[in-house]
Amino acid sequence: MENFKGINLSVHKRECSNVYDNKKIKLKVKYNRKEDNDFFYSTYEHVETEVEKDDKTNVLTCTNIKNQYEVMIEKLKNKKLGVLIVGIGGNNATTMLGGICANSKDISYIDNYDIKKPNYLGSVFLSSNLRIGYDKANKEHSYCPIYKLVELYNPENIIFGGWDINHMNLKDCLYRNKVFSIDFIEKIKNDLDYIPLKSVYFKGNFIADNQQLRVNNILVGTNKLEILEKVRNQIKEFKKQNNLNDVIVLWSGNTEKTIPVIEGINDTFINILGACKNNHVSVSPSIIYALAAILENCPFINSSPQNTLVNAVVELAEYKNVFIIGNDLKTGQTKIKNFLLDFYFGTGI
Repeated sequence: MENFKGINLSVHKRECSNVYDNKKIKLKVKYNRKEDNDFFYSTYEHVETEVEKDDKTNVLTCTNIKNQYEVMIEKLKNKKLGVLIVGIGGNNATTMLGGICANSKDISYIDNYDIKKPNYLGSVFLSSNLRIGYDKANKEHSYCPIYKLVELYNPENIIFGGWDINHMNLKDCLYRNKVFSIDFIEKIKNDLDYIPLKSVYFKGNFIADNQQLRVNNILVGTNKLEILEKVRNQIKEFKKQNNLNDVIVLWSGNTEKTIPVIEGINDTFINILGACKNNHVSVSPSIIYALAAILENCPFINSSPQNTLVNAVVELAEYKNVFIIGNDLKTGQTKIKNFLLDFYFGTGI
C-alpha cells in the first residue's frame, strides 16, 4: 500500500510571503502594473528587427517589428502547493530537499574546518538581478533583484513527494548519494523519512545501465495506457491526502534516449493514446508523466535534455491550458564532468 503523505519541511506555519525578501536591501520599486484580487497585469512591448534581402541588388532592408504582450501573474495568497519529483531518490532531488530542510530549520554543519550556514544563494531568483532601465540623471543602468519584482512561493511551505524506480527510503538515499557530509545527514535524515511512490519503468534503454540493477519499485499494467491512468490516480491521491490547491510535476530522472517524431504515433494526442494502448516503443516514461500531469491540470517541468515534449504533449497542454516547460536543467554539471574525464584521461592522471 502506497503512502501518499508528502514531506513537509516547514517548521513554522507561515504565510506564503516572499521568502527572499531581504530587509537589509532598502529598495522600493514603484510598479507600472495593474492588479485585481487574483492577478497582477503588466504590458510588455517586444521590438525586433525583421531583415529582408534582395538577392538581385544584394540590399538588406531592415524593419522594426513591435509586438505587445500582456503578462498575467497569479497572486500567491494562501494556496498550498505540492511538488511531485520523478527520481526523488537521486542526487539532484535529495540535494535540493536537504538544502530546503537546512534553511527551514536553520541547520549549520561543519565541513572540514569551516562552519557552513544555510542560504538560498543557489537560487537564480535570489542571486540574480534584472536590468529594469536607464537612469538618465545619473547616466547609468538600473538593476533590481528579481525577488523585488515578482512574488515567489516559499519553498519551505511546499509539500514534496515523488517517484523513484528504487524503493529505498530518502534518508538512506542521503548516505548512498554521498553529496552531504555525515554530520549534516545526521541532522536532516529524520525530516526526509519518505518512501517513493511506485514508478514508471519500461524495459529497454530509457535509463542508464548503472540504474537497471536498482529497479525494484515499479507500476505494473497490461499496457502503457493503464499505467498512465495509475500515474493520474497517484497525482490525485497526493493532492487529496495533502489537502493541496496545486501540484507541479518535475522530471528529475535520468536522461532518456531521443524519441523521433513519428506520424500517426506521437504527433497528436489521440494518436499517442493509441500508441500507449498498443505499447509502442516510442512512448517513454517521461512522456507518461507529462501526459498524466497535464490531464490532471498540473504544470510539467522537464529537467533533462530529452524531447519529452513531443507534438502530442504540446497539443494536449494547449488544449488544457496547462503550462509545460523545459528541455534541460542538468547538462551544465554533466558537461563539466565529461570535460574533466577527458582531461584526466588525456593527462594520464
